[in-house]
Amino acid sequence: MSGLLAKSCGFDMGSNTNPANALRLRMIELLAFFVIVFVAKEIAGFVYDSTRILLLFLGAAVLQGGGQALWMCVGGRLNWSTGKINSVMMWYSSIVDLATVLGIVHFTGGVGSPFLLLLVIPLFFVSHMSSGRAAPMIYLAGTIVGASVLGYLEMREIIPHYNCYPFDNDVYLNTHFYVGSLLVLTG
Repeated sequence: MSGLLAKSCGFDMGSNTNPANALRLRMIELLAFFVIVFVAKEIAGFVYDSTRILLLFLGAAVLQGGGQALWMCVGGRLNWSTGKINSVMMWYSSIVDLATVLGIVHFTGGVGSPFLLLLVIPLFFVSHMSSGRAAPMIYLAGTIVGASVLGYLEMREIIPHYNCYPFDNDVYLNTHFYVGSLLVLTG
């Protein structure tokens, strides 16, 4: 289907490129996140709003699939090279992945979330899908900034804080714990 859409938008996929494989990989990644979060809920007894998490995953799946189609169409109309379209789609998919994981972290406890280290999985994909070191470093900086902003907004009570533990957890209010968690994530 993506090949048909690509041709209708004027994008020649070429013989060496198959953006559908990248989309499948991203969907498998989303499915893995979904399984990790929901299996952990059953095994560890986490308590969180499953509806919010489910909507987050559905939204991410729509953004991944729709975004690929959109960028293929836009790139075809603007006569971008295959490499440029693939690069834009890689960045777009990585940003959707980052937003998804930040959503998981937010809805399961912010800096105290047991899922905080899921932020490294999209970084792994960026590191292996791009050449050079600039893309992973930019993505890592974006990850740290995103987690920092999320934590700051929770500490200031600008956005609500969610908790996945069956007991009260106000660790997100402790600045030392927060900064330490960001340092561990950066490492």
